[in-house]
Order: sequence, then C-alpha cells, then structure tokens
Amino acid sequence: NNPNYADDAIRKALDGQDKWASSISQRSVVVAETAAFHVLYLHAIAQINEAVSACRGEDTNDEYDLTHPWDEVAALLIGSLEGPSEGGSPDVEDGQLVWSLANRRAFQFQTTNSKGYSQVGARLEDLLFAGRGEIDAENCDNLERTGEQIKSTIMIPLLQSIIRYAIDNVDAPSSSGSQSLALGEVYALAAIPIIRASDENAASVLEENMIVNDGIPLVRDGAQTVASAAGAAAVAVGMECSAVGSTSQVDACSGNSSDAATWTRVVPFVTCCMSAVAVLFVL
Repeated sequence: NNPNYADDAIRKALDGQDKWASSISQRSVVVAETAAFHVLYLHAIAQINEAVSACRGEDTNDEYDLTHPWDEVAALLIGSLEGPSEGGSPDVEDGQLVWSLANRRAFQFQTTNSKGYSQVGARLEDLLFAGRGEIDAENCDNLERTGEQIKSTIMIPLLQSIIRYAIDNVDAPSSSGSQSLALGEVYALAAIPIIRASDENAASVLEENMIVNDGIPLVRDGAQTVASAAGAAAVAVGMECSAVGSTSQVDACSGNSSDAATWTRVVPFVTCCMSAVAVLFVL
C-alpha cells in the first residue's frame, strides 16, 4: 500500500532498475502509460470528488473554485490533441489519455457508436456536459451520481486494454523483452485495486495472469479467462459486460450476464487508492 507506487515505478523504469531493466522499449512504455493511467487517471477521479465537494460548498470561495475541478476532469480525460470535431481527432493515435485509448480499443472490440467513435467517448461527452449543467444548477446529488458514472465508464478502456495484451501474451515467458508484457501489467495494475473492492475473484484472475513474475508464464489460464474476468469486473463496477465488447478470439460476456448491470446504474466507486494521486506532485 505504497502511496507513491506510481512514482516509484516510473523512477525505477527511468533508472533501468527492477523487472524492466533489460528492455529499453519496456521501460519507455512503463513510464508513459504509468503517467497516463496511474497518475493522471487517479487525479481525474480525485477531481470528480473535488467537484462534488465544491458544489456542496466545502472549501469553495468563488465561481472558479466551483467550476475548475470539473473542467480539469475533462482536460485530464480528453487531453489537448483531440481537436474540436465530434469524436475527437480522426487519427486515433493523436491523444495519449483515456479518450484516445477508448477510441483505439473501440475499433478492436467492436464498441464504436454509429458516428464511428467509441461508445465510451460518446457517453463521457454526455456525462461531462450533464455534470457542468448540474454544477450551474447546484444540483449536487445528481452531480455526484454523474461523477460515479464517469468513474465506471472510464474503466472500460482499461479492461479492454488488459484483454488486448492478454491475447498477445498467452504463455509468454516472463523474461520476454516484448512491450506487450509491460503494457499488460501497467493496465492491470491500474485496474486491479479498483476491481478488488467489488469483485475479488475477477481481480485475482487478472493479477495471476497479467502481472509479470520470474519464471511464471503470462496468461497461463488463457485469454478468454482474462476476458471473462474483465467482463465480470465491468459488471461489478456498474457497467454491462457488452460495453467491453469482443474480438475474433474472445468475448467479455462469455460466462457473464450482460443484464447484471446497465449503463445508467450507479455504483459507489472505490476510493482505495486515492492517496496515490499524491505522486502527481512528486514527478
């Protein structure tokens, strides 16, 4: 339970220490993706909570204090490279944050909307606008519900990414220098602490298959087992397993009931690792 775990991971990767020491390509992706999906991701969640507190008048001095946290949520999830067009940049490789990741995964998991970008992005856009309206109306209870729905929604591209690299890493040796091993672990470590509070079994399956340990092959239970665990995790945090989608190799809804949750269900989101946002100010 090291609150500086992301900072430690980035520093070790930069210094060539620990498990990624022998591969420059692995070190590179560990630094970039840990910064985006451990540090900034958790800071976005913290700002959602800050926006709700500001709406309720806790430590709020002026309109800037009231609206700035929600604006920061949008900035941290979308970034500066997506442009003004609906759905973001036509080049899905432009952005580096949740919005871009969701678009990349949507094409791989058949979860684009009718306009050709991710269902996650479309939902995020609606929720961000709804939240701003709720702030203006001082409808703080609904703002809190909207925030919880955002927290659940942004889990989807993480879960899709775990499956994406599970497919790549089936029975891969732990000594492999492939970027896929590092990417699979980074995304898994971003999601597992959150999932564990809602579905211990799903979290354990992801941990056992995606975390690199000396001498133990990766994804030894198979990519479909990982996909099913990811689908169960989606349901546990309040989404449908169908939101995760499927590929030609795996289906997140295999063994899961897509009716167990809906896109509008609100589930209290775990704050187990919120202290980790402190690393934002260390880096």
